[in-house]
Amino acid sequence: MTRISCDVTKCMYNTDGGCKLHKIEVGTLSARMTDETLCESFVPSNHSVSNSCGCRNDACDISEIKCSAENCKYNDDGECEAKKIEISPCRTGNCGETECKTFKVE
Repeated sequence: MTRISCDVTKCMYNTDGGCKLHKIEVGTLSARMTDETLCESFVPSNHSVSNSCGCRNDACDISEIKCSAENCKYNDDGECEAKKIEISPCRTGNCGETECKTFKVE
Protein backbone atom coordinates (compact mmCIF):
# COMPACT_ATOMS: atom_id res chain seq x y z
CA MET A 1 0.00 0.00 0.00
CA THR A 2 0.92 3.63 -0.46
CA ARG A 3 2.02 6.19 2.11
CA ILE A 4 0.36 9.61 1.94
CA SER A 5 1.94 12.96 2.64
CA CYS A 6 -0.69 15.71 2.70
CA ASP A 7 -0.12 19.46 2.90
CA VAL A 8 -3.80 20.36 2.51
CA THR A 9 -4.40 21.85 5.94
CA LYS A 10 -7.93 22.90 4.93
CA CYS A 11 -8.96 19.21 4.64
CA MET A 12 -10.68 17.69 7.66
CA TYR A 13 -8.76 14.42 7.18
CA ASN A 14 -5.32 16.07 7.40
CA THR A 15 -3.48 15.31 10.64
CA ASP A 16 0.02 16.74 10.94
CA GLY A 17 0.75 16.17 7.25
CA GLY A 18 -0.88 12.74 7.08
CA CYS A 19 -4.34 11.50 6.16
CA LYS A 20 -6.92 9.95 8.52
CA LEU A 21 -8.55 7.99 5.70
CA HIS A 22 -7.65 4.38 5.01
CA LYS A 23 -8.70 4.79 1.36
CA ILE A 24 -8.67 7.88 -0.90
CA GLU A 25 -9.37 8.50 -4.57
CA VAL A 26 -7.19 10.58 -6.89
CA GLY A 27 -8.58 11.84 -10.24
CA THR A 28 -9.17 13.09 -12.95
CA LEU A 29 -9.47 10.76 -15.89
CA SER A 30 -7.72 12.75 -18.63
CA ALA A 31 -5.11 14.62 -16.53
CA ARG A 32 -1.87 15.46 -18.33
CA MET A 33 -0.36 17.75 -15.67
CA THR A 34 -0.24 17.83 -11.87
CA ASP A 35 -2.69 20.73 -11.64
CA GLU A 36 -5.29 18.68 -13.53
CA THR A 37 -5.39 16.08 -10.73
CA LEU A 38 -7.21 16.26 -7.42
CA CYS A 39 -7.87 14.32 -4.26
CA GLU A 40 -11.53 13.41 -4.68
CA SER A 41 -11.69 12.51 -0.98
CA PHE A 42 -11.07 16.13 0.06
CA VAL A 43 -13.61 17.49 2.55
CA PRO A 44 -13.26 21.06 3.87
CA SER A 45 -12.21 21.12 7.53
CA ASN A 46 -15.46 22.80 8.62
CA HIS A 47 -17.35 19.48 8.11
CA SER A 48 -17.59 16.82 10.82
CA VAL A 49 -17.09 13.15 10.02
CA SER A 50 -14.91 10.51 11.65
CA ASN A 51 -11.84 8.86 10.20
CA SER A 52 -12.10 5.47 8.53
CA CYS A 53 -8.89 3.77 9.63
CA GLY A 54 -9.65 3.26 13.30
CA CYS A 55 -6.66 5.35 14.27
CA ARG A 56 -8.43 7.89 16.49
CA ASN A 57 -7.12 11.37 15.68
CA ASP A 58 -3.88 10.08 14.19
CA ALA A 59 -3.11 9.79 10.50
CA CYS A 60 -3.07 6.36 8.88
CA ASP A 61 0.46 5.25 8.01
CA ILE A 62 -0.54 3.36 4.89
CA SER A 63 -3.56 3.84 2.66
CA GLU A 64 -5.20 2.35 -0.39
CA ILE A 65 -5.18 4.86 -3.23
CA LYS A 66 -7.74 4.53 -5.99
CA CYS A 67 -6.71 6.49 -9.07
CA SER A 68 -8.72 7.49 -12.11
CA ALA A 69 -5.86 9.49 -13.70
CA GLU A 70 -5.29 6.99 -16.49
CA ASN A 71 -2.27 8.89 -17.90
CA CYS A 72 -0.26 8.57 -14.68
CA LYS A 73 2.62 6.10 -14.75
CA TYR A 74 1.74 4.94 -11.22
CA ASN A 75 -1.84 4.00 -12.15
CA ASP A 76 -2.15 0.21 -12.38
CA ASP A 77 -5.71 -0.65 -13.35
CA GLY A 78 -7.17 2.03 -11.09
CA GLU A 79 -4.78 1.50 -8.15
CA CYS A 80 -1.82 3.75 -7.30
CA GLU A 81 1.44 1.81 -7.29
CA ALA A 82 3.67 4.66 -6.02
CA LYS A 83 5.36 3.95 -2.67
CA LYS A 84 4.39 7.42 -1.42
CA ILE A 85 2.17 10.16 -2.79
CA GLU A 86 2.08 13.83 -1.96
CA ILE A 87 -1.23 15.70 -1.94
CA SER A 88 -0.87 19.49 -1.97
CA PRO A 89 -3.14 22.50 -2.05
CA CYS A 90 -3.90 23.68 -5.56
CA ARG A 91 -1.43 26.33 -6.66
CA THR A 92 -3.19 27.44 -9.86
CA GLY A 93 -6.71 28.37 -10.86
CA ASN A 94 -6.91 25.30 -13.11
CA CYS A 95 -7.64 22.66 -10.47
CA GLY A 96 -9.87 21.99 -7.48
CA GLU A 97 -8.82 22.44 -3.86
CA THR A 98 -6.06 19.82 -4.14
CA GLU A 99 -3.59 18.20 -6.53
CA CYS A 100 -1.50 15.02 -6.58
CA LYS A 101 2.13 16.17 -6.76
CA THR A 102 3.26 12.58 -7.44
CA PHE A 103 1.43 12.48 -10.79
CA LYS A 104 3.78 11.65 -13.69
CA VAL A 105 2.74 11.13 -17.31
CA GLU A 106 3.69 7.72 -18.70
